[in-house]
Amino acid sequence: MILHDQHVHSNYSDDSSELLENHYQKATNAGCKYFITTEHIDFNPSMSDHDWLCDFDKLIKHLNKLKKEDTPIPLLGVEMGYRKDYLEEINQILNSYDFDLINLSVHDSGKYEYYFVDNVKALGIEQTTKLYYNQVLEAIMTIPKFNVLSHLDYYFKTVYKIDKTARFLDDIDLIKPILNEIIKKGKALEINVKVQNALPESHLRDFLKLYKDLGGTKLTLSTDAHSSNRYLEHFDKYVRIIKESGFNYLCYYIKQKEYHYDI
Repeated sequence: MILHDQHVHSNYSDDSSELLENHYQKATNAGCKYFITTEHIDFNPSMSDHDWLCDFDKLIKHLNKLKKEDTPIPLLGVEMGYRKDYLEEINQILNSYDFDLINLSVHDSGKYEYYFVDNVKALGIEQTTKLYYNQVLEAIMTIPKFNVLSHLDYYFKTVYKIDKTARFLDDIDLIKPILNEIIKKGKALEINVKVQNALPESHLRDFLKLYKDLGGTKLTLSTDAHSSNRYLEHFDKYVRIIKESGFNYLCYYIKQKEYHYDI
């Protein structure tokens, strides 16, 4: 079996213009048994003038139309952006649809989007770092219904743009409680190709070693593809690094039940 991409965005997400069919065709061409789309939900993001929502009813119908004989089985996922001030809306969506996979992420504090260098510089790296990791810890403690913590190192990628001497483990005292909680709750940690491509390989090896040393075993691999030419991008490279770091399998989800793909 070919492992399908675990984090994919199409034009059902606000920040992608890619047709769903194009992603699906890439999964078909690769010989994947399954295909999943994980469209964004982000309420009132600071860099936008509207909520980032997805018409899941329309998406479900579209996914069902794509399935033909000898093509991947379509699955429904979501990337849920955490915001404390929108807990009711978040939980309503998570409980309204039969998602196969729920990726939980943190992009935005409500005032600052952690992706942008200018935001981090304005608040200061030290203060923004605490804000981000505390928000991630709050997210996994507050949202009961999720399977995977997406791109924990999303914010570090921004820090690295500012300071090439920065190391992810410089903030180990803030990171360890997050990883320990993920492990305790039996959730998986995402290795996100889009993030890793912007960072040195040593970063991922350090990250994986810390997670393994703490007792972590569950990982997903994804590209965070917003265009179909990135579907499954560099999977061979990152599967190799993950395996060399002492992990024997990757996770994928159907009806939120965990399955393993041996590597």
